[in-house]
Amino acid sequence: MLILATDEQKIERDLLAHEAWGQGLSPEGFAERERRLRAQAWASEVMLTWLLVDEGGQILASCETFRMESALYPKSGTPIKGSTYGVASVFTEPRLRGRRYASTMMGLLPEALVARDPKALSIILFSDVGPAIYARVGFVQRPAFDWVFEPLEGDPEEGVELVGEDEIGDALSVVPKPASGFVVWPTAGQIDWHLERERVYSTLLGGDRPTGSGARAGGSVALWACNFKSKELFILLLHANGTRELQAIVRSARRTAHRVGLSRVRIWEQPVAAPWPQGPEGFERRPRDGGLPMLRPLDPRVSPEDWEVIPKALWV
Repeated sequence: MLILATDEQKIERDLLAHEAWGQGLSPEGFAERERRLRAQAWASEVMLTWLLVDEGGQILASCETFRMESALYPKSGTPIKGSTYGVASVFTEPRLRGRRYASTMMGLLPEALVARDPKALSIILFSDVGPAIYARVGFVQRPAFDWVFEPLEGDPEEGVELVGEDEIGDALSVVPKPASGFVVWPTAGQIDWHLERERVYSTLLGGDRPTGSGARAGGSVALWACNFKSKELFILLLHANGTRELQAIVRSARRTAHRVGLSRVRIWEQPVAAPWPQGPEGFERRPRDGGLPMLRPLDPRVSPEDWEVIPKALWV
């Protein structure tokens, strides 16, 4: 049976999940991370914690879902708007593993979500354990490549205008929202959730946060967040009108990474050729080995192959 967790049960799961995701943090530090991320404004509105329990109430597995905005754009007719649910933190205690409890939970989740939200269109997740376990319950993997850059010395503000945390909404409004296929799109609140992760790890691990949370050049914009755990700067969302503006924004990101002592800059590749058919200067294209995007339709009109634009901002 699938049920929603109480606040007390969420805290209990935090302590157990430290072994899975708390590398570099004490159990108390990991619990603080989870508390702060749940309390962030966007997460507090859209996040649910689910428990698979047996007849006696024993917890067998758990996961989280985050409600996101999405729309299906048919070749003709009116767009179909509804919710997509991002799944995160799929967890089974070590003593209970090997019994397919996580698969059972994921198999029950679609019905539970549709019961709460009849207009739900899909479930997405970003797998760090390969696609097989989720393919068994109807998830389809989408292509995943990264552009990786080395840090670069220099002034991050040269040739760009840095985006402050209080300017995320204005910067996001510059990015054209796709209007074809199946689209899941982040809000400013979801971008801030990534920045809250940055704030948390800066506090707990002692990393210096950058001056800006993105950069603008002309009509082009990038929004980013630092991952102090992996020592990377992730570009969460990128829109560029031309090669010159793209180069300026990427250089700013690379210089930002250098200034705060990170090892690389990473962009999730998008299926858009123009205006950089060969990619920006100095990048290495790599197949992604974690965070694999996968989708399970909840509405039969949604096809996984139509989900093409998948920015890092959607990751949870």
